[in-house]
Amino acid sequence: MRRTDGGAAVIGRSRGSPGVPVDRLARCRRAAPGAHHRSPIADDVRCRRRSWRASRQRKGARPAPASTWAAQVRVSNPGGLDGVTQHDRSTHSWRCSPGTRRSSRSEPDRRTRRHRDGIRHHSAMAIGGTARHETQLDLPDRVAVAVAAARDAGFTASCLPEHGRLLRLLAAGIGAGRIAETGTGYGVGLAWMVSGAHPDAQLFSIEREPHRAQRAQQLFADDPRVKVRRGDWRDLVDEAPFDMLVLDGGGQGKADEPPLEPADWLRLGAVVVIDDFTPMTGWPPRHAGQLDDARMFWLEHPRLRTTEIRVTPTAASLVATYIG
Repeated sequence: MRRTDGGAAVIGRSRGSPGVPVDRLARCRRAAPGAHHRSPIADDVRCRRRSWRASRQRKGARPAPASTWAAQVRVSNPGGLDGVTQHDRSTHSWRCSPGTRRSSRSEPDRRTRRHRDGIRHHSAMAIGGTARHETQLDLPDRVAVAVAAARDAGFTASCLPEHGRLLRLLAAGIGAGRIAETGTGYGVGLAWMVSGAHPDAQLFSIEREPHRAQRAQQLFADDPRVKVRRGDWRDLVDEAPFDMLVLDGGGQGKADEPPLEPADWLRLGAVVVIDDFTPMTGWPPRHAGQLDDARMFWLEHPRLRTTEIRVTPTAASLVATYIG
């Protein structure tokens, strides 16, 4: 269908989209003889690809493969909205769909800065975990209170609600056992576990930041099953062994910190849970162009049987069983 846009003839691609200028299609076809049989949309995609690569070469950047470019122009949004930010897991970088302008202060940009500074952060999915909870309608009461405390303090790194539901499920399976967590934050993840834990279970959590630890202690003050401590995550080994161990604030082996040794912390058959990974798309898993050492430690540990569970299309958690 042809229409006019500011005096220039265009071919509309879909309802609500800007369309393809005919003069640009003509230039592309002249640049690619014998391509007269291609559809207007295919021609436009090829034209955009050439322009994009030429722009990168003029700036001195290495041309990216066509598959990477295609990830920028492809919108795979269930809601059908154009111009949404896309995440290309193959390169662990954030891009925007054509015609969109990304804010320089967005969360993806901050993640990119951490990569440039040399900090190996395997995922920042939980950066928006606090805000994501606010879109949920079925939160347990204590979880909702913890989310409100995190929001009021400007703490954005609570676990994702999807990971919280996984924690609740796993905690329920432990029965009257001992459950531990490193990195309490404001108690969002701990509240999810408490909501599913057995009445005779014991739950331990440790947080090094004084204010967060105090708020979490107040949140669980009326539950004798829960003990929140302030201190370094390594101090929690005093309460070991555990039947379930959630590593959220230390012990995972991310960045430059070595992972904990499971034999020092776990009972036979215990479960270890680690979140904030991007889903694997190949083997061996890689992050920022390098082997993902932290993930490999847990996946190939001889005393663990580990699997990766996708809790969202862009977030994954590791769940391991200690076999002794």
